[in-house]
Amino acid sequence: MITIEPAQFGDEEKICELEKILYFDESKDKEDLEKHGFLFYKKTPQEYLRFIKSPCELLLAKDEGFIVGFILGYPFKIMKEFEPKLKHIPAKFYDSTDNTIYISRLAVYPEYQKSGVGQQLYEELVKRTKATHKTTLICHGPIKNNASTHFFQVKNGFKNIGEFTNPEIKVGMYEQK
Repeated sequence: MITIEPAQFGDEEKICELEKILYFDESKDKEDLEKHGFLFYKKTPQEYLRFIKSPCELLLAKDEGFIVGFILGYPFKIMKEFEPKLKHIPAKFYDSTDNTIYISRLAVYPEYQKSGVGQQLYEELVKRTKATHKTTLICHGPIKNNASTHFFQVKNGFKNIGEFTNPEIKVGMYEQK
């Protein structure tokens, strides 16, 4: 049975292990990456530890204690502080209010994809953000990441609010109110 719980000190190494599997690598089959999704930026255990200590929501999906997925969301206003690599996002996408949560990561082991784990993580994040009066969720992802696009736009009603290029990949920005 899958359980969803907040990350704790000591989980950061295991989160990085999952990230390594989903990291975009030029040597990987492009079709497989587009079908199953991928992550562009690797984070260090120290970065995840910072998220655990902060006002971020870093939630884990566990199956008998084994981390099978995670989602990371935090107030959009602090994105530049927590994600300096994302400086390429055009200024027009920045919301100056406190009601927006940025979904930085959603990752699920390939063996657990299409089983509802990502949806469970997303729904728990929504529940927690609504409890803090956050009303808007925003994320971005490569247009060619079919798994991500389907999950956010088709399954969960996010709207494409624009596109930009990061540095060589076309990226969509998605919002749900």
